[in-house]
Parts: sequence; structure tokens; C-alpha cells
Amino acid sequence: MDVEELPYEAQPEYLLGTKKRFWRFPALFLISGFAFGNYWCYDMPASLEYAIEYSKADGGFGVSATKYGLLYSSFGIPNLFMPILAGIMFDKFGTRLSTLLFATVLCIGQAIYTFGAKDYDFNYLLAGRLVFGFGCCAMYVAQSAFVTKWFINYELSLGMACMSSFPLIGSFISATVIPNIFEHYYNLDPR
Repeated sequence: MDVEELPYEAQPEYLLGTKKRFWRFPALFLISGFAFGNYWCYDMPASLEYAIEYSKADGGFGVSATKYGLLYSSFGIPNLFMPILAGIMFDKFGTRLSTLLFATVLCIGQAIYTFGAKDYDFNYLLAGRLVFGFGCCAMYVAQSAFVTKWFINYELSLGMACMSSFPLIGSFISATVIPNIFEHYYNLDPR
């Protein structure tokens, strides 16, 4: 498509007078980066399912598959309403403040989960996933808000595509790296 055929608000000249012209792709990388980390942590229980269900005598948590499923249920419960609440908060308090708040909630939830894994306390794992769930989908709202602020019409599809693919890379790396580290550290035999 030729530049002259684009609508006026999507003209590349729009970017010449703003800082967005240079900083939009580094911003996209950072936006995609926190999505990468978000999915890394989100899929961590799936990466460690074998170790979580491993018997306590052999160094695992010794939980059943049903109890293991509670890790995803406790994460999902807050996400029934958090995207809507997060959207309201983003509109009322702004993107920066709301993103900082929800990123802090994510970090607290993951810290609780990590300490639960360290202490072999499944209840901490559940609590960490619950807190993590309060921040997770809110961060997806943050991503969308940032991408639509930094990219104009003709680049918005690229921004959304990057925002969608980077989290899946985090999920893939989590699934391949975390089990190997855990099994090596705890000397567990892989299945």
C-alpha cells in the first residue's frame, strides 16, 4: 500500500513531531518483555507438575493430580472479574500507575509461590497463584493500553502480533528450562 493511500491519521508524518517515532519499538520490546515474564511464571506449575506430584518421601509435594489442578483454579478465580476491574482502574488512575500496581501484585504473588516451593508448602503455592491471578490478566489490559498508545493505525497489527507471540516464547522456554533445572537441583529422575 502506498503512503498516499493511507488515511491522514495513519500517515508516517504523524510520528515526525513526537518521541514515539524513535521509542515505539524499544517500548514494544519492553511491553513484550513483561508479557514474556508473565507467561514464564504462569506456566511454571505445568513445568513442575511431575515434581509437584512426586512423593514427599522422594523430595516432591506428594499431591494428587486433582489437588495439583487447584493451582490453575486458584489462578483463574480472580481472572473472572479482574480484566473488567483493571480496565476501570486504567481509565480512572492512568496506565502508568495501574501497571505499576499490578506488576507489584504479580511479583508478590510469584514470591509467595516461590517461597511455598522452597518450603514444600502447597498452601503457599495456592496462595501465591491466587495473588498472581489478581495481577496477571490486568497486565494484559496494560499491554493493550500501551500498544494502542505507542502504535498508530498502520503499525497496530504489528504491535499486537508481537504482544501475542512473546508470551508464548516465555511459556515455551519455561516448559523446557524449568523442569531440567529442578530435576538437576533436586536430583530427581525424569520420567
